[in-house]
Amino acid sequence: MRIEVDHGTSVDGSSIGAPGHWQGAVSERRHLGTLNPPMIARNATKVAIVTNGIEAIAADPPNAAAEDLEAAIVAASGIVTMIATTIAVDVRDRAKDPDVECHSELFYEDPATGENRRFPSLHDDEPTLKLSVIVPAFNEEKRLPIMLDECMEYLEKRARDERDFTYEVIVVSDGSRDRTVAVAMKYVEKYGTEKMRVLDLIQNRGKGGAVRHGMLRSRGEFLLFADADGATKFADYTKLERSMEQLSSKDWKRDALAIGSRAHLEEESKAQRTIFRTILMHGFHLLVWTFAVKKIRDTQCGFKLVTRSAARKLFRVMHIERWAFDVELLFIAQSYKMPIEEVAVNWTEIEGSKLTPFWSWLQMGRDLMLIWFRYAIGAWQLEKHHLNPISLPALLNQHSDHDAAPIMRNARRINYAIVSVPVRFGPFRLVG
Repeated sequence: MRIEVDHGTSVDGSSIGAPGHWQGAVSERRHLGTLNPPMIARNATKVAIVTNGIEAIAADPPNAAAEDLEAAIVAASGIVTMIATTIAVDVRDRAKDPDVECHSELFYEDPATGENRRFPSLHDDEPTLKLSVIVPAFNEEKRLPIMLDECMEYLEKRARDERDFTYEVIVVSDGSRDRTVAVAMKYVEKYGTEKMRVLDLIQNRGKGGAVRHGMLRSRGEFLLFADADGATKFADYTKLERSMEQLSSKDWKRDALAIGSRAHLEEESKAQRTIFRTILMHGFHLLVWTFAVKKIRDTQCGFKLVTRSAARKLFRVMHIERWAFDVELLFIAQSYKMPIEEVAVNWTEIEGSKLTPFWSWLQMGRDLMLIWFRYAIGAWQLEKHHLNPISLPALLNQHSDHDAAPIMRNARRINYAIVSVPVRFGPFRLVG
């Protein structure tokens, strides 16, 4: 039997629980997301089958024959196999699960002491600063200094002028192979780790994955992510801040998003981009409007401000890690009915973009369809409405007189959807 845990780790055992409760053997072909019909103990009254986060439970009425139960379980396996095959998460996507981290990624280096200090947690720790700025960077040794100079000049001036304005900048090196980390560390040496930190991801995850990891390690009441190319003038943060004050009443415990936009919402907003990129953007926006996010004219601007409360909900459940992650972010926010306001910003296309027009467009289109399809059928679910967080030991102890099976230290909850299988009555139905 295989139990999927919320961040991709798992617990495997030939049996979990006492006979008659959670007994059974399940084999899983992970690449296809399918499972073979299980052979169950004849005295089993419940069997749980889990694959890719889907759990099929077959329940035997007190007076039903064991043969009926076994037939129901085999049928349930077939249904789950069909669903799992349809919605199976590509192994190449989930091999880099956002919550599976190298140990070194939990720490940042303090060049003043040479020590590695542990990052705080978005979910577990209360905010200690006013603003956290997350800068995702992949091979940005040339463009990063220009952006950081502009960013730090603005933030330092605000900190001098306003006593209660405190901030941090987290540069997230997304598996960079150049001197991105070394360049960023120069700023850490200059400003200190209270104001500047570097998160060095061992493996490239994509812009969305880098932003998510930075968010999960932030200390601010309000969290901004800004592209490393400096395409958006950092001083336009003031515009986002004013919008956020209206949306959240300056309360980080409220959910709200103020997002930069290049959609000509104001005459002062100026965008300079190539014709090809303009065509690409409008085509993508049409797909976004059709399948995912309504009423947002520019989903892709890399300049977005969220409250800490909103970040805790949004980045807990996100899946997309590359170019279309902004769409999923806004899709989740709209699903949660969070207030969102677009704010016109000054934006200029900067040379050296990592966006490869044709292939990136294909990938964004693919990710967009994944967002629409997997949320529509429940393969990806929103924690607030669908997920039932429960500790693994508690779940197992409900159905077993034995001690719960050992679990990974960082396994915190199980996310599951249930396929209810009436043994003698009616068809299969989706619940939960």
